Amino acid sequence: MNEYLWLGIIHFFIIYYSSNFLFTVIGISVGLTVKNNFAIVISILIFILLIRIPYMIHPTSPFGRLFNIYDDEVFFSTNDLAGVLFNISYLLDKLFVVLFILLIGLLIRIIVNKKKKLLNVGLISIILLSQVIVVYNYIIQKEVHHQYNEFLQNEYQILSHKMKLNLGNKLTNESILNIKINEDTNTIQLFLDRVFDINEIKIDNTRFDFTRENDLLEITGDFKKDQQHLLKITYQGKVNIVDDLGFHLFYVSPFSVNLPGDSFYWYPKTSNYPNKEIYFDVELEKKGTIFSNLAVVKEVDDKYVIRGNASDLFIFSGQYKVVHEEGIEYVIPIGYEPSIIQMILVESINSMEKLPNEVKKKILDKNYSRMVVGIWPLEDSSAIVKVSGDTIFVRFVY
Repeated sequence: MNEYLWLGIIHFFIIYYSSNFLFTVIGISVGLTVKNNFAIVISILIFILLIRIPYMIHPTSPFGRLFNIYDDEVFFSTNDLAGVLFNISYLLDKLFVVLFILLIGLLIRIIVNKKKKLLNVGLISIILLSQVIVVYNYIIQKEVHHQYNEFLQNEYQILSHKMKLNLGNKLTNESILNIKINEDTNTIQLFLDRVFDINEIKIDNTRFDFTRENDLLEITGDFKKDQQHLLKITYQGKVNIVDDLGFHLFYVSPFSVNLPGDSFYWYPKTSNYPNKEIYFDVELEKKGTIFSNLAVVKEVDDKYVIRGNASDLFIFSGQYKVVHEEGIEYVIPIGYEPSIIQMILVESINSMEKLPNEVKKKILDKNYSRMVVGIWPLEDSSAIVKVSGDTIFVRFVY
């Protein structure tokens, strides 16, 4: 069995035992306070109320998710590519249930033993404070996707991009950009998503100060025309970006990754040359199999090298399978077949009026070597179908 199946089994047992234990504790509490036949009716009513609470609050809100003792994904489409994301949000969600069980258990203690009131009040205060901390951290763990401001200066361009990238519970990167100055300027502006914390910036081995406002990074200096500089940026951050419904869009976990470079600015970049390709040279450390729009070479266990020319860099992993058919490599979700993806692709291009004719012809003639199913938001005016070299990206329908 692969790691995703094991994670699914573990997830099932966590939900099964935590929910059953919660209902058992509630049943005992009611039985101790209502010592007649109405105890069964009251227990059932409390069970129904607990199940209905997420609907009354809003199932996709943070509180709706925390009070949902079952799987959060029952309320909307799941991300079948990611599987179960065992991240900090997941742990906080389950910790909230554990603290709720402890709170009810403490109330049983008070009912049975009314002595030691000061101790009981202290324990209740500790549990309630812990729940407040859990709720706060749960809310800040998930970042809701936002659109980027596409306006930047155009006095410089990126020629190549080298990275030393580590993907685990968080993203850690040492990014080295070869930048050419086209016109005299006092600032270099780059995009980097706000979820990342920058540790240090150096230009030609000299440390530079910088300012940040949301996703915009600005470096001040005296940059002359035709100069080339090596800009080194080290940064890190936890990636857990969801849409308004809580669907996982961009994420980094030990097993699943979704980092489409054109929709999520996970590395420093400029949008001045959206159609200009640059050379990427990435040393990547991550468990499991990695896919990209560029060539991936596995050197040793958990270490990869990604090299090639592209306008944007895509890196992803998850519940994928690789199928070769008619000379085309299909990187598709487990449970799907190439024929289904082809059908979705043809229907998509027929409904896309703004898709260039050369791209339509490329798709209909199957003039590509690889097709990949990925996830990205459509509110960014992104197309359902994307082309990167000889690779076709099809948006996962959820």
